[in-house]
Parts: sequence; structure tokens; C-alpha cells
Amino acid sequence: TGVQTCALPILVPKPHRANPDPWGGLISELAMKILIIALLLLFLGDFLSTFGYHIPEHVFGRLHLTTHHAGHQSFSHYAVLRANLAVLMDGWLGALPYLLLALGLGYISPWGAGLGLLIGQLHVWWRHTTALGWQTPPSLQWLCDRLGIVTPEGHWQHHQKVAIGYGDIFTLFDQPGQQWLRWLRWLRREYRGLLWRRRPQSGNEGMH
Repeated sequence: TGVQTCALPILVPKPHRANPDPWGGLISELAMKILIIALLLLFLGDFLSTFGYHIPEHVFGRLHLTTHHAGHQSFSHYAVLRANLAVLMDGWLGALPYLLLALGLGYISPWGAGLGLLIGQLHVWWRHTTALGWQTPPSLQWLCDRLGIVTPEGHWQHHQKVAIGYGDIFTLFDQPGQQWLRWLRWLRREYRGLLWRRRPQSGNEGMH
């Protein structure tokens, strides 16, 4: 009798197919990281600058009002291009949140942080071009409205009436900014009222 043998199938590994374009995926990933970091810097910077400096300065300070809302100024004044100490100080204080964020986000993507600062500065110049007579084209206005981007016309409303038009770059911060403004004004009135109520008591105590 013959011995029956069972032939086992031979598994031949399929050849590994190399990525035909290994640089394409790397470049796409790098570009996406740059874009995300730039947008994150602009969004968080606008939030911190609006709620941490701009609106409180309108309520408790005088620097921003005297340098940025004192009548009709030139484009170079609004865009912080003048060698004026008060104008430069107001501009640097408004830009400080962006700069601090750039230091932190720069560890993730230096190019993204740099792009965010560049876009932010370009928007500073663009949103003040109303002083030069600029009018946003209807197509660009439509696009900015859909994306929630502040246009020169929208920012000029804030120059004319300080209670509206908050958010230097994103219109999303306008309504919350107005509520923050009203609350800070209420807080200021309460604090001044408290000081006023305490003054007569101090005077009476000194007379005894």
C-alpha cells in the first residue's frame, strides 16, 4: 500500500508596494498642521485680546479711547504705523496675547505661529483701510460674512460707536463682547457706589 501525502499550500507573501509619493503625504500633513496652528493662534488671540484687554480698557482705562477713538485719525494712526508712544503702547498691549500664544504654539509649528502673526498683522492694516476710502467689494463682503470675518466696514462701526462691533478678526465675539462690556460697566458702577457710600462713614468716624 502506498502512503498518501497531503500537499500543503505554499503561502507566498505579496510584495510590499512602496508609496509612490512618500513626500506627498508628509507635505499635506505639514501644511495641515501649519494651517491649524495659524487659525488657532488667530482665534484664541482675538478672544484673549478682546475680552482681556480691549473691552476692559474701554471700561476701566483711557489709553485705547484716547489713541484709537479720538476723532477721525489717519490710516497710519489706526494701523499703528506712527512713532507715537501712546499709539505704540496700545497696539502692543492689544497684540500681546497673540505674541504669547505664538511662543507656545511655536513649539508645535513655528511656521504656523509665524503665519498666524502675519495674517493677524495684515488684517490690522486691512480693517483700517476705511480711513483711506476703501470699500470692500460685494463678493468679498459676502465671503467674509459667511466666514464670520470682520471687514473694514464692520470694524468702522466700532470706531463710531464703541458699544458694538467687538472682535478684531472674528464677528463671533461681537455679541458676547457686548454682554461682557455691560457686565464690566455694571461692576464699575457698583464699585464706585461702594466707595461713595464709604466716604461719609470715614468722615464721621474722624469727627468723633
